[in-house]
Amino acid sequence: MIFSELLRMPLFIKALPKWLGLVVAFGLYGLVFYGLIVADGATYLRNYALVFISSSVLLFVSQYYVCLPYWQQSKRAEFLLATLLLLGVWTAFRSWFLLQYTPVDRLLSTNSDAQRGFRDGLMESKPAFAPVLPQIVGILLNLGLTLLEGLIFTVLILWYQRGRKPLPLFSKRLGQWIQPSKTSSLVLGHLLGWVAYLLLSNLFDFFRKTFYLPMELLLLVPTVAAFYLCLRSSFRFLSQNRLIVAMVSALSIGVISAILKGILFGIAVKAGWPPYLDGINVLANHANFHTISVAKLTGYGMARTLSSEAYPILISFIYGYALQAVRDQQKLRLLSEERQREIQRQQQLENEVTAAKLQTLRYQINPHFLFNSLNFLYAQALPLSENLSRATLLLSEIMRYGLQESEAKVPLEQEVRHLQNFVDFNQLRFANRLQVQFTMEGSPAFRRIMPLLLITFVENAFKYGELHDPGFPLQINLRVDSETLSFFVRNKKRQGPKEESTGIGLDNIRRRLELAYPSRYTLNLHDQLQEYTAELQIQL
Repeated sequence: MIFSELLRMPLFIKALPKWLGLVVAFGLYGLVFYGLIVADGATYLRNYALVFISSSVLLFVSQYYVCLPYWQQSKRAEFLLATLLLLGVWTAFRSWFLLQYTPVDRLLSTNSDAQRGFRDGLMESKPAFAPVLPQIVGILLNLGLTLLEGLIFTVLILWYQRGRKPLPLFSKRLGQWIQPSKTSSLVLGHLLGWVAYLLLSNLFDFFRKTFYLPMELLLLVPTVAAFYLCLRSSFRFLSQNRLIVAMVSALSIGVISAILKGILFGIAVKAGWPPYLDGINVLANHANFHTISVAKLTGYGMARTLSSEAYPILISFIYGYALQAVRDQQKLRLLSEERQREIQRQQQLENEVTAAKLQTLRYQINPHFLFNSLNFLYAQALPLSENLSRATLLLSEIMRYGLQESEAKVPLEQEVRHLQNFVDFNQLRFANRLQVQFTMEGSPAFRRIMPLLLITFVENAFKYGELHDPGFPLQINLRVDSETLSFFVRNKKRQGPKEESTGIGLDNIRRRLELAYPSRYTLNLHDQLQEYTAELQIQL
């Protein structure tokens, strides 16, 4: 979790405190420097060049995250002070390593012709200052180069922040790399964990002359394999309460890892590597260890590393329990969030139901007066005009159904009759000139449906459609079988200026469908250039 949180930052060092980032940078610098210095047969100039380049990268990162914030906050004095302090500390740190690991003492015992010539010339010209002169020159060189690169880095950083990006391609690729996927974050986190393990397990051995980094890296391979194998097998047995099997499995993995380390140690020593383990010469009592067989060397290596195999196994158990705890916590958080969303949905549904009831009550205020008035108009119009009286009767039935049907489900026959009344009423309005095809397949008997569910699609077709074209009539099709209701409406779109749709009616339909038929309906709306189609299917 910690590494994954850090990796979500633009650079993982940005999430660390500034002083901790410097400590990490200094530690990595020292590790790389010392590893190169003690490497057998390494050239000192090449070593120092590699160390200087690697430390320059760390210096750039430190300047970017320590000094730049002061510049962005217009704190020029603090920016200058932090820059000078950082460059001074960096120079002192490099110089300290140069003083500790100057090659002069090793030049005195070398057999290289070039180095021997350099030694003789140095000792003959200035014998009194021979041990000190290279160190002074190195310190001055460190100071000059550090100040120069600090100035260059400062200019580059400020230039970069002003939008003049000198390395856009590098910046783009770096941005892609440091925003990894979940798998990449996990891999990088594990790599950082193993670097920390190597540092901690050899914390007091780095500055010994018998410490040999290549051997430690080689023997780290079985440790890594034992860790993941134990995590996949022994910890799984332990989590299943199979204690004996877990112990036997862990012990077997530890022994096998020690044997592999012994074999690798024997092969490496026979190949010419020094017999150093954990900063100790394990064959110090053997004057000529190159004559020892691989089998005996394997035994020495296994005896030295067997006791240390308990640490990766124990760490695998701790990591497994921590990982399981994190996963359980994530599950609990997801369940809590889902429960909270469910409570919010229930609250929203209750609010919508309450609002619907209030709206229904408002519509039902004194409906008897309205219906009695419509019946009076129907009776008065009956001897005058058949169409007028029929239109009044249809309007009365339409309004009665819309105002008084407050049940959750009504017979499907009533919903179909309501659709037919609406179509007939509009035909009377336009003297039967509307082109409408209303068909029904199957029997609506013994079926129930949410009231006023289908009428919205038909109302929209009458409101926005072109219904006077005989070649493109309004099509309304209702099909009912034993388990499914299918409703289809297609109309030609009216050309020219038209009333803009708010979409409120369709949104209400979707909410009502979700309430009455959750996961049991499909609604497809197709708004094309010339026509509009609505398809609804409900599992009754």
